[in-house]
Amino acid sequence: MIAGLAGVTHSAVITVKQLGGGDYDTIGEAITNAFQDDIVEVYAGHYEETVVIDSNLTLKGMGPQKVIIDSPADGITVNDNRSATISGFSITAANNCIKLNFNVNAVIKNNCLVDCGNDGIWVCGPGGGGATAATITNNTIAYNGGEIGI
Repeated sequence: MIAGLAGVTHSAVITVKQLGGGDYDTIGEAITNAFQDDIVEVYAGHYEETVVIDSNLTLKGMGPQKVIIDSPADGITVNDNRSATISGFSITAANNCIKLNFNVNAVIKNNCLVDCGNDGIWVCGPGGGGATAATITNNTIAYNGGEIGI
């Protein structure tokens, strides 16, 4: 490992295993303790939590058949001025499956976003503004209560 070079980043892999054996038991704990550009790998389980991403990172589930997020609010929220990749989850939520706040750069791929109270993916921001860039590929978005899937 080379240390001391300006601009060099090192991404750590943080594991979430609901039944123990990982770095953390919940997705929220892992994100809270993650550093810029880390990768949070989520192993199989049914996670009943609201996930908020407040730093640039990758959130990677082991596949939508294996990793389920069931949230009482928005499933996953990416907050203002962040970059995130979200892949490999089934998400059901009382509000939106995935919410992208103002000035977000996001890659959303290989997820199943179903039975959310509002929209599958909600791109929002102050004054009607939206995400700077959102790449959305190979997702299943269905049976959500809002007017549109995205």
